[in-house]
Amino acid sequence: MSKGWKIYWVVVFVTVTNYLTMVLWSLPLVSDMAGGGVPFDMRPSGYSFEEAQVFLMAMSNKGRDFYLNTQHLLDFFYPTLFAITVAIALIHLVPRYWGWIFE
Repeated sequence: MSKGWKIYWVVVFVTVTNYLTMVLWSLPLVSDMAGGGVPFDMRPSGYSFEEAQVFLMAMSNKGRDFYLNTQHLLDFFYPTLFAITVAIALIHLVPRYWGWIFE
């Protein structure tokens, strides 16, 4: 396995770990700290201004601190990691133009 592929699989592992950390640990914790409210990340259809206010007002001080620090940090890294993972996979699927990177 080339060095490029080793790096790719490390990025995949970090991306999946970040995602699972959010879904299995931090988002359920945020929900619990908001009295069972659904976190913003788990609302694919969006939310109104009033729903956002209700969610944030229901959150405890400890929950707000956790959300602003831990959850935001995980949220910050996930899209970038996911984009890198997908970009490398797409580059590999089009070897005619970009495959030389992984040779």
